[in-house]
Amino acid sequence: MKRTATLIACLAAAALCAARAEPSAAEKATAALRDGFPQAAVAPLEDALRTAPPVQRHALGLLLARAHLDSGQPAAALRALETSCDRRSADTALLRAAALAAQGDLAAAAKLAEPQASKSPDAALLLARIRLEQGDPAKARELLPKPPDPLPDNPGALRLLLDLQLAADDASAAEQTVEAARNILPQAEIDTALGRVRLAQNRPSEAAEIFGAALSSPDLPAAVRDNARLGLARALITLGVDARARDVLGEGLASIPDSPTTRESMDLWMGLQRKLGADPAADLRAWASQKPTRRTTEARLQLAKLDLQMKRADLAGTALAELAADPSLESADKLRALLLLAEARIAAGQSRQALELLDDLASANASPEQTYRLADLRGRALAATGAHRKAYESFARAAASAATPDESASAAANCLVCALAAGDVPLARQSYEILRRANPTSPDLARWAFLIAAAEASTGQIDALASLARRAPSVDYAFQAKLALAEWRLSRGDAAAAERILRTARDEADNGQRAAALAAAEIFAADNSGSLSREDLLAACTSFLAGHPQAPEATEIAFKAAELHSRAGDHAAAESVLAKLDRTAKEPETAALAKFLAAQSAARTMSADGTARAMAWFDELAQGPTSLRHRARFEQASILLRERRFKDALTLYDRILAGDAPPEARLAALMEKGDTLFACGADDPANFDEAASIYATVAAETGAPADWRDQAACKRAAALARAGKTAAALAAYREVLARPPEQAADAFWFHKAGIEAGHLLEEQRDWPAAIAVYDQMAQAAGAQREELKQRSRRLRLEHFIWEN
Repeated sequence: MKRTATLIACLAAAALCAARAEPSAAEKATAALRDGFPQAAVAPLEDALRTAPPVQRHALGLLLARAHLDSGQPAAALRALETSCDRRSADTALLRAAALAAQGDLAAAAKLAEPQASKSPDAALLLARIRLEQGDPAKARELLPKPPDPLPDNPGALRLLLDLQLAADDASAAEQTVEAARNILPQAEIDTALGRVRLAQNRPSEAAEIFGAALSSPDLPAAVRDNARLGLARALITLGVDARARDVLGEGLASIPDSPTTRESMDLWMGLQRKLGADPAADLRAWASQKPTRRTTEARLQLAKLDLQMKRADLAGTALAELAADPSLESADKLRALLLLAEARIAAGQSRQALELLDDLASANASPEQTYRLADLRGRALAATGAHRKAYESFARAAASAATPDESASAAANCLVCALAAGDVPLARQSYEILRRANPTSPDLARWAFLIAAAEASTGQIDALASLARRAPSVDYAFQAKLALAEWRLSRGDAAAAERILRTARDEADNGQRAAALAAAEIFAADNSGSLSREDLLAACTSFLAGHPQAPEATEIAFKAAELHSRAGDHAAAESVLAKLDRTAKEPETAALAKFLAAQSAARTMSADGTARAMAWFDELAQGPTSLRHRARFEQASILLRERRFKDALTLYDRILAGDAPPEARLAALMEKGDTLFACGADDPANFDEAASIYATVAAETGAPADWRDQAACKRAAALARAGKTAAALAAYREVLARPPEQAADAFWFHKAGIEAGHLLEEQRDWPAAIAVYDQMAQAAGAQREELKQRSRRLRLEHFIWEN
């Protein structure tokens, strides 16, 4: 809620009557408040309260709270009410409501003001201001005085009424109020109010003249000067005199660091600075480093916004976390800082932390603007985590609280995108219809229609996409629809049909972007259909990369060229293409993938130099932040194993296990380490025992997939058997056999365990036990059932073992 002096000045009459007991302090304070100099009233009232008898403290406390509020210090006003006033008083309750409203706690403020609204015009005006800030202008208008109701006759109430009438776009009523206030408010204030009326009436030239004359008046109250300066800037913007408007706002921000209009003025000033190509950062940094004022807070918030715009999310997050932790920060400003902090965390890829922060803010009392921001940010964070259905619901709440057409359109578009990401095309169509009804001439509608048609094609419904493809070439997205339709044919294995569709789009490839998209699609279609030889495909890829080096499809074509070289066994050529892509790719993950594949290609050349390059590249990836870092270590280990450098490979596995490897990488490292130790068992039998211990660790991992656990149990048994521990090996095999496939054991390893256990038992000449194992396995469904029955029958015949 805007902190304006008019928010609570309507309480003058009651406070003045109560303050008669201390005439000198009360009269000074009253005059200062009436003339618009509330800060001048604070010191005399604080001095009077130190020596005032109890009977006078309530009245003086009310005046002091008013002075603090008019000075834009609602927290100080609340302290004055708490320490000096009768809490049961209706005046105290109303002033408390005004202070809470100024802090942004609109619900609590309304709860205090509403009971008095029917019998107190001052309370009705305050409640009207609250309803307006809550986004309910209709209820606000109902609370305003209407003919033949008399207008307020005290300065504070008139100021508040003018604010409300202008906020409700009722310039005619505001002009009548200005006329009624001529004998009550100072002339400079009347002139400023009239300028605001002229601005609301779309008469900016007259408004600018009035504001300019008001600013030339001597001894102008700070609140009046602020409003006049802000009004003049708005009039100049309307007239297109942006540079002068920017200078007017800058002068005000530089000269008055603690004005109630600071936020509004700085927002306008920043917009003009950007529009005029100026850099506001130097001024903002200077203001942000000064002692705490409204200007300091706004400058710190604006600097954080600039960091976000410049993709410096971590820097913005650090600054905002520090600002939000400031105990002197007003609650409304703290909420703004926390909302920006959530945005910074989303931009930094910390969406889960952002969601935790937004969950903590969900119970906060927010204005409609902040309610929209909360829902919008929550939707963005949820979408970033892949929770697209929940993101859709959050964007739907944002749409319901949107205050402007742009906000509504943005929320509906986000709903559409989330519905598509969730695979709910009917829900996406609902959002599309909302967008179409809101703005049937919007150029974005063609794009949304195309995305929905493409999504329907992924489910096999191609009517909408085919309809777009059949439109005249001049129609937006007709060309893209043909490409999408060709891709759909390719995904279903009909490459020949895809090529026919692409040929119909050649005449429409009338610019570089379309030509590149079509050429790339034709390369992939030809590769799938076999209509071009490998040499011709490579020539097409080379021509594409030479002719369209900056095209979005260039990266995919480079990967395709490398793939074609690899298919023919020309790993050196593939390495060359991928190494160049690593150097030129703009996206870090794309560059990392290119380097990874280049290293694989280098390793496959089987040359010493190629192996050295592969090891070096894999090591660079393993030490970097890429998601491929663990796979790079495994590739290094594979090269070492190929060269029979088992100890070096074991060192790499230990390095993976000592790091931050995810569960699947950790399990793979354990299994690979066990396999390596098993392979070394021939040289040192003690390695069999160590391998068995590692396999046992994997087999005991309850979170591991069944095939991993059963594989580890089987390999443990094999290691124990090679170590001469037959009984332990059989026990390990039986662990797998105790969970047949229908009870979640992996079918392959179940049969593997049974066959190996049977072999061990046959080697021990324990024929009945071997028969029992084969019979147990034969009872489980599977393709090997007959083979197992034959094994069992053979043992019975050979060793004369018959059932009773």
